[in-house]
Amino acid sequence: MHRAEDDKPLEMYEKQAGATPDDSLPGSPLAPYPSPLNTRYLDVSTLPPPEPLEQTLDALGRLKTGERLIVHHRRQPYPLYDLLKRLGYRWEASGTEGGWRILIEADPAAADPLARPLL
Repeated sequence: MHRAEDDKPLEMYEKQAGATPDDSLPGSPLAPYPSPLNTRYLDVSTLPPPEPLEQTLDALGRLKTGERLIVHHRRQPYPLYDLLKRLGYRWEASGTEGGWRILIEADPAAADPLARPLL
């Protein structure tokens, strides 16, 4: 998680206007969004462990209803996937070693993910 003593903001940003309106992965069952402004991006590809996991969880806690997160990672974050399921999110990953893109959104079949405790 982002620690108060770090005093550095998350490297998260909103997609700029003019980008592709549907950032769902090809053939993705995840819901497409009509506006790229519903997507937040987080690049953790250069961070040492456990910072990618911590920053991803922190970023998910900052999402507003209807927003989704795309995480750029250098490898598949398998420990994150178990946490996402337990927290009520669904995800889809694409890429190869050195460049993974993980699309994360609230799972409508699960209860409100923001109301769930982390562990």
